[in-house]
Amino acid sequence: MASAWLISTYFKAVIYMYAFTIGIAELFKLQQYRSLILPTSMLVFGLSNVIAPGVIFIVITVVPYWVDWDTTIGIILPGMLLLIHLTKTRFSKA
Repeated sequence: MASAWLISTYFKAVIYMYAFTIGIAELFKLQQYRSLILPTSMLVFGLSNVIAPGVIFIVITVVPYWVDWDTTIGIILPGMLLLIHLTKTRFSKA
């Protein structure tokens, strides 16, 4: 179970970093995103050490609010997106 958690966390982090790199490249209208991979990696690595300096910090600050975060990102946001999609499709047909 721990290995599955580590592998899934790794792939989520890679996907988020890729999306961030592509988004920055499109924001600045760059032809290729590959020149941003190293600076983005260094930025993510540096900020991860600044934001979460240790396990004790994470347990004290993140764990009490995890249920709220999970509910917002996992239920409320997708529900709102679904409602927006349904209202758009309903009013575009009429």
